[in-house]
Amino acid sequence: MKATGFLFLILLSIADIAQCQDYSFKESYAITSPVELSIVTSDGDINFENITGGVTGITSDGHINGEIVSIEYPTELKTSDGGIDLTIPEGAGFDLEMSGENLHADFKKFNGDVNENYISGQVNGGGELIKLATSDGRINLEFN
Repeated sequence: MKATGFLFLILLSIADIAQCQDYSFKESYAITSPVELSIVTSDGDINFENITGGVTGITSDGHINGEIVSIEYPTELKTSDGGIDLTIPEGAGFDLEMSGENLHADFKKFNGDVNENYISGQVNGGGELIKLATSDGRINLEFN
């Protein structure tokens, strides 16, 4: 997991928590999975990779870029002014809510509603909820 911002607190357990404030500071940590990871910053990017579990990532002014290799818990990524790029495993089942100005996802098995600024439904039969939202930016959901 890589988080941009001042690292306020990290607990290495099932409920791993990292909170950030307005500082330009980068830290990298190896965290034992599965985790429910929470990263919050008011002005900065959030980056994470190779996560087994789920992530809550919230920033008011920054980009969110992440990779989940196994969806074990719900995930919520939210930014007011920035984009979201999330990579998840091909074939994973999950429930999805995406909202923003420019949405991109290439689904093979999707059941739900799609319009210009909102996507809601089940991918590959459903599962844990993945909620992605931005007020001013692009959301790109990729599969590997």
